[in-house]
Amino acid sequence: MFQEQSRGSNRIWRLDLARQDEQIYRDFITAYYALVEEIDDHVGAILRALAEAGESENTIVIYASDHGDFVGAHGMVEKCSSGHNVYEETLRIPLIFRWPEGLKSPRTCDGLAELVDVYPTLLELCQIKAPETKHPLQGRSLAGALRSGEAIGRDYGVSENWAQSCVFNERYKLGVWQKPASEKELDYRAFGDMLFDRHEDPLELRNLAGRSDYQKIETDLRGYLASWRARHPSPQLEPGKVPLLRAHGA
Repeated sequence: MFQEQSRGSNRIWRLDLARQDEQIYRDFITAYYALVEEIDDHVGAILRALAEAGESENTIVIYASDHGDFVGAHGMVEKCSSGHNVYEETLRIPLIFRWPEGLKSPRTCDGLAELVDVYPTLLELCQIKAPETKHPLQGRSLAGALRSGEAIGRDYGVSENWAQSCVFNERYKLGVWQKPASEKELDYRAFGDMLFDRHEDPLELRNLAGRSDYQKIETDLRGYLASWRARHPSPQLEPGKVPLLRAHGA
C-alpha cells in the first residue's frame, strides 16, 4: 500500500491533498507504523540468529539510520527531497549500541554524536589500530561515553545535503541554504536561512535568523560552519553534477 500511494497520482508527500482527504494521511501513518514494526521484526531476527550461533556475547550490534522521517511534521513526509536539512525530524536519528560482553549496564549518553563517530568507536572497542589514511578521520570515538557515560565533548555538529547546510550546538541550530551546483538545481536561498532555539522552541516553529537579539549566536554558528568548510573542502565536481553528501564532522 505504501509504495502504491507514493508512486500513484496522490503522491503521498503532497499534504495539500491530505488536507482535502484526511484518510490519505491516516493511511500514510498506518503504513509508516507498519514499516517501523517490520524493521523491529528484522532486528529481532538478527539478534536471534546471533544467539543461535553462540555469538551474542562477542558481537557489537549498532542500530542507526541515515535520516529520520517527517511523518507530517512541518507539512512534510518521508525525508522531504526538496532539500530541507535542518529540522530535528530528519537530523535526530537513533544510535544504539549493543555489546553484552563489553557494555554491562544500559545507559543513555547525552551530547552531540554523528554517524562518522561509528568507525573510530568500533576501532577502539575492538582494539584495532586505525589505518594510515590520506586524510584524518572526521569522527571521534564514543567508547568512553558508552563505557562510563562520560561527556562526548563535541561543541558543534555539521550536516549537509545538496541544498542546505546545518550547523548546531546543544541549544541552537542554523540552516543555511547553499548555492546550487548547477543551473538545473533548485535555488532556495531566497527563502532565507533558518535559526532555531531548540530549548525554547522544540517544535522549531519560530525562525530567529536575522533578529538583532540573536545576532551573536547566529554569527558564532556561521563562523564555525565557515571554519568547518575550510577544513573539509568539497571535492571537485563534474559540470552539472549534484554534490555528494559531505561527511559530518567536528
